[in-house]
Amino acid sequence: RCFEGECVPDDCLATGCPQPGGAQDRSTLPTLVTDDPSAEAQLRAAREAEEEGRASEAELLYDAFLEEHPTDPLVPLAQLGLGRVQLAVGRVEEALALFAVVETSDDPAVAESGRFYRGVALQLVGRSAEALEVLVPLIDRTVDPVRTLLLLQSVAAAAERGSRTDLALTAFARPASDPD
Repeated sequence: RCFEGECVPDDCLATGCPQPGGAQDRSTLPTLVTDDPSAEAQLRAAREAEEEGRASEAELLYDAFLEEHPTDPLVPLAQLGLGRVQLAVGRVEEALALFAVVETSDDPAVAESGRFYRGVALQLVGRSAEALEVLVPLIDRTVDPVRTLLLLQSVAAAAERGSRTDLALTAFARPASDPD
């Protein structure tokens, strides 16, 4: 069985891209599972490449998974991972398209992760009003300190760009746990 959490290459925080978050509350993990050990192994290999910052390899592995297992229940997790890799390497529009698909997942945790990363991507391409519409409802919903920090930074940046100084200051002032 496969439980997949959140992760992206380690070198992204400086660029505003998502980061791996360490331990997660099990209640926030996706419930998607597969009976196909080959699919599970392929997805695990892609995640490992992503976590280790091997973006090109991770992208190839996620693409291979999606091509070889188009109907597997883990497809939304592969799409999410591929979107994070694309976001991390600056292909934000491609990532946005994947996150929009992931948002339609039947798994609530996966769908929310798709919304989260879509909001981050929207902020990165300067679509501030859309980013705020997606991200503000997620405040106080993240349990991972790194994701919380990314959320608050993204909200603050989008709010500042959208001349929402009050919201930007609130996001900047909000306590976020130290991601270490």
